[in-house]
Amino acid sequence: MSKENLFNWCDFYNFADTFSDSNNSAELRSAISRMYYAIFCKSRDYIIENNYYLSKDSKRVMNSKTGMVHSETIKILMNHTRLDSLKSKKVARELSRIRKSRNKADYYSFNYDLKYEFQFVKSRVKIISDYLFS
Repeated sequence: MSKENLFNWCDFYNFADTFSDSNNSAELRSAISRMYYAIFCKSRDYIIENNYYLSKDSKRVMNSKTGMVHSETIKILMNHTRLDSLKSKKVARELSRIRKSRNKADYYSFNYDLKYEFQFVKSRVKIISDYLFS
């Protein structure tokens, strides 16, 4: 597939960022989720484009549409020998942290400080982007 046919995951981030001044919990929860998916998908695609698999099974998981791709992405970032160890481990930790925030936003019914959570996720997405894509 050619690059021009690929979805630009930054569009998810930009869309989510439009809710930064919102006080609506549905908008903030959606924004948290979209920000996670923006950086997760960019990280996943980075691994696939560079063939940073740990094994044949790892390659199968990374090219699947199962939920296992989230943990496999983090595992590869933590353990692949061709990646800069310090940067990729930092990215893996941050991705894991915002995955928890995304799960909370998508699945937890209780109310919590969504404005804080949104800012937390936004700052972590920036860290990941700076480390992995600059």
